[in-house]
This record gives sequence, C-alpha cells and structure tokens, in this order.
Amino acid sequence: MGATADQFVEAEFLPGADALRRLAGDEEHDTEAFAWLVPELDDAGKLPAPVLAVQVTRPAGDGRGVVAVGVSLHHAVPDGKSFWQFLRWWSAASRGDLLTAVPGDLMPPPPFDRTAIRHRREEELTAWILRLRAPMLPTLGHRWSSSTACRRTKTFLLVADEIQSLKQRLSQKLPKPASAYVAISSLAWTCIVGAKMSSHMIHDDDDAFLMVHADCRGRLHRPPIDKGFFGNCVKPCYARARAANLMPPRHLVEHNDGLAHAAAAIQETIRDGLEAAGENLFANFGEVLKYHMALPPGRASTVGSSHRFMAYETDFGWGPPSRVELASISPFCLISQESRVLEYVLENLHIS
Repeated sequence: MGATADQFVEAEFLPGADALRRLAGDEEHDTEAFAWLVPELDDAGKLPAPVLAVQVTRPAGDGRGVVAVGVSLHHAVPDGKSFWQFLRWWSAASRGDLLTAVPGDLMPPPPFDRTAIRHRREEELTAWILRLRAPMLPTLGHRWSSSTACRRTKTFLLVADEIQSLKQRLSQKLPKPASAYVAISSLAWTCIVGAKMSSHMIHDDDDAFLMVHADCRGRLHRPPIDKGFFGNCVKPCYARARAANLMPPRHLVEHNDGLAHAAAAIQETIRDGLEAAGENLFANFGEVLKYHMALPPGRASTVGSSHRFMAYETDFGWGPPSRVELASISPFCLISQESRVLEYVLENLHIS
C-alpha cells in the first residue's frame, strides 16, 4: 500500500496474528512480508518529494495485542540518529509523557541550524551532484527498486557476554580498545567476505570495502553543532582490506587473524575520517562521493545502523518492541546493529 506525503496509513495483515508474531521471531526474514508492513514514499523520485509515511498494521480478525509500525523517512531529512530521535519524541507523545512531564525531564528541542556543516564549495558541489543524479529536474533519477523477491536476510543474536569476549580478544591485538560497534562490524564484515569468497564472488587478492557512518556531532567547533542536531551530520568512512587478510588462518603455520585485521582497518578509517581531518570534517566530501561511486561491484558492505540508537527502548505505550528491522533496500550487503541484548541484521520495522 502506498502513501502520499506525510501520510498516516492503517492496514490489515490478512495472514493473521500468529503469522505476524512469527515475523517477529523468525531468524530468517520473510522479506516480502516485511515489505507489506512498510509504506512507500510515493513519487519519491521527483520534486517536490514526500519525506514521511507511517503505516500501522493490525492482523485480521482477533489481533491479540500485536501491531506493526512501519516508518518511511526520506534520508535527505535525517540520518540514523535523527530518525531515532524523532521516534523517541513521537513515542513519548504517544504515551502522554509530554503532557505530564516536568520541564527538566523533557528531551531538549532538537536544533536545526546547519551553519556548521556547510561546505566551502557547496554551490559547485551541489551542481555536480545534480548533474550526476538529477539531470532532468524535477525528476530525481534512479531509485532503488523496492522488490524483495531475490533478497534473503537473516538476524543473528549476540548476547552481552559474547560481545564482551569479542571486544577483549580484539583489544589485545589493537592499538586502542575495540568498541562494541567496531567488534560487531568486524565480525559481520569478515563473515560477509568469507561467504563471498566461498562462492567465488571475491578472490584472495581482491580488495574488500566496508563503509561506516561516523557521527560528526560534537566534533564540529567553528561554529559548534549541538549533539542533538536534527538532520544529516554523518561522514562516510571506508575501511579497505585484502580479502585474504580478513579470513582466519587456513594452515597451522599461518598467523593471520582476520577479525583483528578487520577491526584495525575500521578503527583506522574512522580515525582518519574524523580525527586526522582536522576541524573541517566535510572538506573532502566531493572526493568521498567519487570514491564511493568508483567502488568495484560486489566488494562493498555497509554498516547501516548502530546499537547506540537504542531502538528497543522505543515504547508507544505498549512496551518495547519484540523486533526492529531496517527494511530499506540497498545495493550493498547491509549490517544493522540494533541494541536488545544485541542483534545485528544482515541485510525499520517496529513490531510490538
């Protein structure tokens, strides 16, 4: 079911409550069924483009306390942190907390001032992007297909002890301790590259790439930008490694540690992208876009979310969700880290 700009849609899930609950519990995803639960942004390929659509889906018949909330939000408006900031405000309003809370308990209103993230050559860069992506304005050019017929995705659950063990193992071999984000991204990246190597999609001497999105809030100082800024304030950073170096040893005489190699590459690209870039973090944004476009097909994966977004703390008044999924389509293998115990999803849907 589609939706026009900023539209709220109510829908019915004909397979029923038990089928909807199975979607919330199955490790292997029914991507076609997930697609039914998320509204599309109609005419998002042309200007003026809708930016928000919400779909609330109840099962046919006796709902028995299960509902799915699907949200489509145009990425031109928020990054991941801002998306979950929006959901926190919305869910607080849904619970009535905004009416009963004392001022000190409320989240501060998000600032929208984009002065700090303006590019010194923004007009030239904008013109270049428009020539590339939207030469026939108001048509915006190619959009990824919403087809899920050939896509298989799966959720893997890591408990806190497993994450801590992974962090400790990696930290022994790295110049700085591994964060949960780096540790889980490394594990997922090595697994993806290993699967592609076993199917001969990538070979030993090929370079593999992992794109991570580094949050720049709190790192911009002239002028400063508030950590609660609502909008896009992330910088893509690209870890690069020889595929064979991301694999575990194949023989007893080998000493390669693929996980540590992956973690070191991720730490290095974040450091270079944020710390080594100085105060003007977006100065080379045009070069970053060109680098992204030149990535060899099939070699890139991307981390599309973070456990720090605390998605499982979203509560519309029914308690925390039993499952949260990122349902958007990407041409890359997508790693989505959502914090519960902690899960990461290879491939946002909110099921309560």
